[in-house]
Amino acid sequence: MSDEESATTNEQARRVREMFASIAVRYDLLNHLLSGNIDRRWRRLVARTLVATLPNSRSFEAATIAFGLRNLTSVEAGFDELLRVLKPGGRVAVLEFSKPKAPVLGSLFRIYFTKLLPLFGGWISGSKSAYEYLPDSVSRFPDQEELVAMMKAAGFADVSYQNLTGGIAALHLGTRPPK
Repeated sequence: MSDEESATTNEQARRVREMFASIAVRYDLLNHLLSGNIDRRWRRLVARTLVATLPNSRSFEAATIAFGLRNLTSVEAGFDELLRVLKPGGRVAVLEFSKPKAPVLGSLFRIYFTKLLPLFGGWISGSKSAYEYLPDSVSRFPDQEELVAMMKAAGFADVSYQNLTGGIAALHLGTRPPK
């Protein structure tokens, strides 16, 4: 990585840290309010799905990341690290905003996400920029199929995904291959 790329990466990381620090106190409350509590259901689904697929639910054979992968400076490096910390046969679950597949839902979601969410999120949290960052980061994030390809490229096996709420979010699953 060149010095210029490193400086850009460091600046991006600093901005994301500062943004989240400014809204941290009300972050979970806002997630619940602005999603109509759907985020809680999505998180429970992640936990149930992993527990149901683990050979022994009291092991350290699972890793999850929810709504955070798109905030990493390198999604690929994030997948590399998730793969590294899993035991062979371990499972990863990635819950992240995604791209709705139905055109009408996609249009409604875009209006909500780019117009209403920044307005209400900014009003409640006092940081409109944090809620402008959210739709921007989601729009730049890979779609469901691209994320599957990235997980496979990182070395995960049995990669699959499930659209949630029409593809507004998606649960991606993968397994670290046995040695």
